[in-house]
Amino acid sequence: MAAWQPWRDSPAEVVDAYMGLLVDSLENDETEYLFLRTRPYLCAASRATLDDRFGEFGGTGMDELQYELLNDMTFAIDYEVLDSSTEGDSASVTVRLHGESAIPGGELAPFGNTLSIDLVDEAGVWRICDDSLPGM
Repeated sequence: MAAWQPWRDSPAEVVDAYMGLLVDSLENDETEYLFLRTRPYLCAASRATLDDRFGEFGGTGMDELQYELLNDMTFAIDYEVLDSSTEGDSASVTVRLHGESAIPGGELAPFGNTLSIDLVDEAGVWRICDDSLPGM
């Protein structure tokens, strides 16, 4: 029996939920517990990486300067899940991320990036297993 998860079973749906949470947190200045909120979407190896970061930096998973800078920035972000492929217990989901960000007192600067996000099936539950992601 698969573990319960608050999202659908497909890799694309897991990534969509993760990215929605990430974008919402950044746009609404709710970054303090961002790492804890994204943790359920992550594989065991990525959760261990976060646990190490929390041990080093405390509750936010960031050093004080990183946290203050991130919290003071302004974001307007959009994303789109473009493609998904699955092979056995591994999957990859391609996401286009674009928008604007600004440091305090600065102008909004546009950004755009296409990400390929890796996932693994852990006991019937698709989880993101990619430490290069935003929010990691």
